[in-house]
Amino acid sequence: MKRFYKIPLASECLTGYFDDESLILLNKKSGFVYGFEKESAALVMEVETKLPILGKKGVLSHYKNTPLSFLSSIIEILSCADKVEESYEAPFDYGDSDDKDKNQRLFVKAGSITFAFSKKYKSVLNLIEPVLEHLEENENIGEDQKRIDVDFIPYEQEDDKLWQLLFNKKEVAPPVSLKTLPLILQENMIILFYQSKPYLMAIHAAALSCGEFAVIMPGKSGSGKSTLAAKMAAEEFSIFSDEIALIGRNGTLKHIPFSMNIKEGSWGVLNDKYKELKSRQEYIRFDDQRVKLIAPKRISKKQHKISSIIFPKFKKGASTSLEELSPCKTLQMIKDSGYQVDSPLNENNFDLILSNILSRPSYSLIYSDIDEAINVIRELRVG
Repeated sequence: MKRFYKIPLASECLTGYFDDESLILLNKKSGFVYGFEKESAALVMEVETKLPILGKKGVLSHYKNTPLSFLSSIIEILSCADKVEESYEAPFDYGDSDDKDKNQRLFVKAGSITFAFSKKYKSVLNLIEPVLEHLEENENIGEDQKRIDVDFIPYEQEDDKLWQLLFNKKEVAPPVSLKTLPLILQENMIILFYQSKPYLMAIHAAALSCGEFAVIMPGKSGSGKSTLAAKMAAEEFSIFSDEIALIGRNGTLKHIPFSMNIKEGSWGVLNDKYKELKSRQEYIRFDDQRVKLIAPKRISKKQHKISSIIFPKFKKGASTSLEELSPCKTLQMIKDSGYQVDSPLNENNFDLILSNILSRPSYSLIYSDIDEAINVIRELRVG
């Protein structure tokens, strides 16, 4: 596990963190984070000491052999010239539910949220059943529960019949086709689920555990993370989620109790492990990819701290290869994969991200053979 040390800087708006090979700077005003490695890190530290003495023009003149654009960007960072603050995820405005129509609703519980689904359109309820099938039905809403009324409103657009999704009478997304509606529903239910309690970071990643070993696998859509996670979850691994690695402020991963999204290109790979996949309902994503929803075979409910971070990438015909990544590269790849934080990225929050996420061993995993990829992860587990 990597260890970071805070280093003193001339600028009051910056906090610096250093390990053996990486320098990370946090702008405490904007929440922006910057990473530098090796020679670049050394240059930043040199410029940081000279900038108050020489000024911008003097620094540019002193480092004539350094590319102007790179040197200018370093000066801008050290001068705290960020004009836009890093965004964080604003919580959903729950609004008010309506207790009058309790008999016309189906109640299911997900964490501290109780979703109350309108029974008006039976065809819609049948279609969304895979989203709800392993959630607990519960009409008794406790004091610690927040009720969300879920309604589906038909919306005519030329020759198409679209559907509007409402949470407590508020529009959640633009109108979509009936085949897309369940996917939009699950996506927004997941957001409400993880927003319902304080968290440190929500990363677009699969998250699994086996024994005391826990791994998160960030990646963009199409990287192969969901297929790899589904295959692992059908073997000895238990799954937290195939889409969101939810990390609490204590550094532990938390289970997100929703179905796995299996895209069409993965059906053939997973049919042997998930016999029910062939008969499952097909849905259509916004990008026209066909998707099926299936419940995980093993769910990880015990909270674990992250053991390793793996960025999987399926590449047809490639040999399986594992490459260790620096904290700076890990930070950049998490940004590229997508993430959310539930409060502004101040020094205290970033200290927690460093100690619980960026300090963990991190790897790039290229593969074409999914079984070989899983064996590599098994080897990491046993050390």
